[in-house]
Amino acid sequence: MIIRSGNKYMKAMCVLLALLVTSSAMADIKAMIIKRSGQKVVGKVRWKGSSKVYIVTTSAGQFQIPLSDVSNVRAAKPSTLDSAIRKINTGAASAAIPALKQIAADYEMIEWDVVATRYLAEAYLKNNMYADATRVAEKILNASGNQRASSELMEIYCEALMKDKKFSKLKSMLTRMIETGSRSAAAVAQVKRGDIDRKNGNVQDALINGYLRTIVLYRDVKSIQPEAIYKAMLAFKEMGHHSRAQKMRKKLLAEYPQSKYSSQARSES
Repeated sequence: MIIRSGNKYMKAMCVLLALLVTSSAMADIKAMIIKRSGQKVVGKVRWKGSSKVYIVTTSAGQFQIPLSDVSNVRAAKPSTLDSAIRKINTGAASAAIPALKQIAADYEMIEWDVVATRYLAEAYLKNNMYADATRVAEKILNASGNQRASSELMEIYCEALMKDKKFSKLKSMLTRMIETGSRSAAAVAQVKRGDIDRKNGNVQDALINGYLRTIVLYRDVKSIQPEAIYKAMLAFKEMGHHSRAQKMRKKLLAEYPQSKYSSQARSES
């Protein structure tokens, strides 16, 4: 009898612990919802993914706002985010994972989940946990038609798929991002598609349809330009067009002198 009651006690404790974990992952966040009509609603906000609605609690009561009615959701930066990012930047990526997972869960579809997931994916990537990196990135990519994906998250996601040798999945995803993603995400996808062509020996396709297309058609996406220009330079070199490669090098150094790709270009001269 003692053993049975002990087992019942342990089961009850496990259920209670599960409930506590679940409730902590569904925290209500003080936020401002900006509706497409321009109306601003401030209260405690939680995302309900199964119905694609925000649950909002204000002094007037609790109500729901469908995602289709929402233009933006803003909230104060999570207090633990900066320290987690510092851990990643100082070589302690593993230590940053718990805090970033919590932020991503608490702020689901509320502004900071994208930032937290971007660094969470990087932390997983640095620990060679490629499947985990792709899983958390895909949650953001799939949540609202790819529109919330940042270019940085896209780069990490692509790198994880490349290292995990998921080439077919990567190519399919890149095509989808180019067709339906934000401009910044589409620009990254364009360059990464060029990388796949170049890896497979199709240097001319990589140059024309990947790097040069990005340089010309996505010139407003400044974050991807240094990489596109640098890789165009390398492609021109591989094709034996050294004068054109030199033009790309000069463009890179003149327009993006502080970029890591400019540093690489200088070291290779």
